[in-house]
Amino acid sequence: MYSLGIVAFEVAHAPWDTAMERVEHIQALRRAGDRPAAAASAPGVFAADADATVAALVVALVRQDPGERPGAAALLEGPLLPARAELERPLLERAT
Repeated sequence: MYSLGIVAFEVAHAPWDTAMERVEHIQALRRAGDRPAAAASAPGVFAADADATVAALVVALVRQDPGERPGAAALLEGPLLPARAELERPLLERAT
């Protein structure tokens, strides 16, 4: 789950100019994951116009304590990802 959070962060973030800038942002993300879950905002980690749901998902996935990270089932059934029906509906409509 932690690795998924890092990959999601890199995909959601604009490309970095240098490798050091990437390292600094990932370190800031790790510090956000070290904070208590109730105060897990990530100032300076995400751009001001970043999607709040994506930021919450990424921070939840990089929690320091693995027990605080969502499992795969919880992630799929929880509020952080679109419901399966929402994803399948457009595909079914296009197929029929």
